[in-house]
Amino acid sequence: MAIYVSLFLLSAGTLVYELTLTRIFSLAQFHHFAFLVVSLALLGFGASGSLLASSPTLSGRILSSREKTRSALAWIAMGCAGSTIGSYL
Repeated sequence: MAIYVSLFLLSAGTLVYELTLTRIFSLAQFHHFAFLVVSLALLGFGASGSLLASSPTLSGRILSSREKTRSALAWIAMGCAGSTIGSYL
């Protein structure tokens, strides 16, 4: 159950961050850059889904056991936090 809650919070945080960037760009630098944020976010989601769909051994290796799933989720959360901070810089 904790894995599902963690994944939900990580996904919700990503979507809220996307909405925040959209509002910042639409107020500060016209609405054209707001569409750029949405396009890049969808590109990232599509690229990750395509990578996992094209190599089933990779997704099977990542999610083969509950302990590996927790470890992978922890690394993904840390990567999300690092990339969020890096994108502001």
